[in-house]
Amino acid sequence: MFDSLFNNPVYLHLAINHLPVIGMMIAWIVLAFGAVTRDRACAILGMILVCGTAASTVLVVSAGEEAYQMVLPVLDGPARERLDLHADVAGEWIQQIYGVAGIALLGTLMAVARPSWTTPAASLVGLLTIGGLLSAGNIAKSGGEIRHPAFARETSPSRTALLEAAPSSPQPPVLRLLTSQQYREAIAGTFGPEIGIPDRFPPELRRSGLIALGRSKETITPSGMERYIGMATTIAQQAMSDSHREGLLQCDGPGNQIETGSCEQRFLQRVASQLFRREVLQEEIVRRGEILQQKSNNTTGELPETEAILTSLLLSPEFLFRIEELAGNPSGNLDGLLSDETLATKISYLLVNDAPDEELRRAATRGELQNEELLANQVDRLLNSPRVREGLGAFFADMFRLRDLPQASKDVGIYPAFDRQLVEDAREQTLLVVLDHVVDQDLDYRDLFTTPKTYLNRTLGPIYRLPVYNETGWEPREFPPGHLRSGILSHPSFHLQHSHEDRSSATLRGQFVRETFLCKPVPPAPADVDFSLFDDDENPAHATARDRLVAHSSEGSCRACHRLTDPIGLGLEAFDAVGQLREYENGAIIDVSGELDGVRFESSAELGIAIRNHPELAPCLVETLYRYASGREISSEEAGTIQNLQSQFADSGYRILPLLRAIATSEGFRQGRLPDPPPVLQSSRIVSQIS
Repeated sequence: MFDSLFNNPVYLHLAINHLPVIGMMIAWIVLAFGAVTRDRACAILGMILVCGTAASTVLVVSAGEEAYQMVLPVLDGPARERLDLHADVAGEWIQQIYGVAGIALLGTLMAVARPSWTTPAASLVGLLTIGGLLSAGNIAKSGGEIRHPAFARETSPSRTALLEAAPSSPQPPVLRLLTSQQYREAIAGTFGPEIGIPDRFPPELRRSGLIALGRSKETITPSGMERYIGMATTIAQQAMSDSHREGLLQCDGPGNQIETGSCEQRFLQRVASQLFRREVLQEEIVRRGEILQQKSNNTTGELPETEAILTSLLLSPEFLFRIEELAGNPSGNLDGLLSDETLATKISYLLVNDAPDEELRRAATRGELQNEELLANQVDRLLNSPRVREGLGAFFADMFRLRDLPQASKDVGIYPAFDRQLVEDAREQTLLVVLDHVVDQDLDYRDLFTTPKTYLNRTLGPIYRLPVYNETGWEPREFPPGHLRSGILSHPSFHLQHSHEDRSSATLRGQFVRETFLCKPVPPAPADVDFSLFDDDENPAHATARDRLVAHSSEGSCRACHRLTDPIGLGLEAFDAVGQLREYENGAIIDVSGELDGVRFESSAELGIAIRNHPELAPCLVETLYRYASGREISSEEAGTIQNLQSQFADSGYRILPLLRAIATSEGFRQGRLPDPPPVLQSSRIVSQIS
């Protein structure tokens, strides 16, 4: 109980928020009695009690501000409005209570120094205390109108509580559409890197901050199917062109027809096995050729060319989607372990972001992945391969939203250094730093936010205002401890994304930090937000972003979100919209002090330390990586698994590679639950679209 009281702001606020009202009421009675009876000792005691109880509002407000940030994300419409009203009322009336505390202290000192002043001082303090009681009562009344279960809990809406409140009986995805990067890797791995792929991919949408989750909910629309048909046709034509055909087929003769045991048949069987991420039988290729022949109205009796079958393979759901299947379950229960082939695919895409290699596929064919020891051996093999950089690179590019970076746009009149090359190199810089830290050096993940090490090239040199000696490529650079360029939040990739075209944005930066690194959602802005105050940067009174945000967020509808984001983002205002350091904005010096959940900082370097030491940083990464790996949200049934993974992560010194191993071998990762079987796109339907 006492641990909850002192460590949980919500519980502490609930426990002491009536102290100013009840305490001041008792103090006023003592004070009034002393003033009326001219009992000097009683009057002085009353003023001391008034001073102490009025001053206790400092503790109440401090706990309330922390509780506000913890509780707001779990409130809905009416409760959230009441909480915001409560914050408004407290902000308006609390100053009067502070004034009562100060005057009561002054009255006490006067009464002690001059006995004749005791009664006048007590009378004055008594009258002002009535006003303080009215203010405290008004604040308490607005707080009491909030009705939400979050305020009745003995613990705050902690990460564990939120996990336990998550939906039970999950329905993990059975179809996960390949990302554009995974599609490209599959084509390059099957046909060679020289095969060109038209950039006609449908947009990739995020869910809960991850494209990996969005792909598990996406389907292919008719217009999207046309895009895939165009890409498949182009790829098949290139593969069967004169310049590539002989090297891919490795046949002695020209041969066009698909016959059992023919060179073309063996080639297509090999290609299908790679594309479908499983062993493909000869009969499947022959049957596909027969279907294509029937649908093409071919009356000559000849089977279709290899190119047509190749196109159909590239349009098959077995290639475009990662289809999860369960191992054989005689009882008919839809819960159970994933099949070996599904598990092999899931592990491979997690660890190397590509289809299973031959060794992993052979292990799946032999049924070895249901054996925990043999499974661990395969996981360790992939973790020790250089390709684990590709797997982790894909994860961090998704988590840090680096895949969205090409969408960044800046006003080149204001930021002449901005161009497409800067965007590409900024993305590459961040991945180089992250992968060197967590893979090559195998260091504490948390230290990414304080690391003084980075990489520079000729494009980024002007942004950093530093010379770069290598004409091409990257060169390592290390800054002194505490330098403003410490940590990944100093990278241009971060500021290019989370800024406007013509200015920085403390709100966007703070929101990204809170949601991505701490897993604390920020409520969406109201639809009727008035941005006129924030946009008024020509007003000398609103020269800096801090000035404008203070004016803008004074609106009641804006305060809720800005209290969660701006104290963080303002600590990064030393960086402009492309990541260049600055000291002034519109001629006014920039104040970069701020606060992160009760921890004060005076610079971006100190903000990095505050994030590094935040108790939610490491648990958030575990949850994000688990959601990325599984392709779905975490259910209440997995709360124990997540807590176990978080403990293992801490025990390993917060190193990523042991965490990856723990996830890939965990029971939750290996299990699945299937809903009704999804409709499967038939080969005949594909043929009708490409014929």
